[in-house]
Amino acid sequence: MVCIAKGMMDVIHIRAVEELVHATEGAQPTLNIERLIDMQQAVLALDCGTSMATIVRDVSEQLEQHFIQQVLILTQGNKSEAARRLRIDYKTLYRKLQKYDVL
Repeated sequence: MVCIAKGMMDVIHIRAVEELVHATEGAQPTLNIERLIDMQQAVLALDCGTSMATIVRDVSEQLEQHFIQQVLILTQGNKSEAARRLRIDYKTLYRKLQKYDVL
């Protein structure tokens, strides 16, 4: 069994995030978690000793980062518009951009 180093696991399907972001422009999207997260990869991380809490946190952060990046692409880099669409405060968006080194 090949174990993935902590923090190196990317279990988010980027294409599914893009589709989800575009769906938020219209009707309420349905979230298909199986399409969004590579569950097999996440379970493999469990076998390597990574705790479920760590996996869930990492997946959540990856999803948030990709979601923010896609909304910024959609708004052509307009952070005020991105914050509005994400329904978060501009300062919160700015902190998240710093956290994910997206600035």
